[in-house]
Amino acid sequence: GDNTRLAILLCIEDEPMCVCDIASSLNLNVTTVSRQLNNLRACDLVRYDRRGSHVYYHLADEHVKSIIDMAYAHVIEEKHNSGGDYEK
Repeated sequence: GDNTRLAILLCIEDEPMCVCDIASSLNLNVTTVSRQLNNLRACDLVRYDRRGSHVYYHLADEHVKSIIDMAYAHVIEEKHNSGGDYEK
């Protein structure tokens, strides 16, 4: 899919984050992150919890984390086999 959505998924892989923190971490506009999070929610890849006035996003479940980890491992293997480098 989209590199921005993948970056968001990787950003919230280990801990829930609010939109403003995700945007800051990825150096993106809050509106862009919100739009992409809506797409990810529509695909049941992320969920959210409301804490006061903030909404914290996290991966929908361990299956999503497994998919991300497998995709990352695949990319690393392909890059290794082709002699390239890749950082998560």
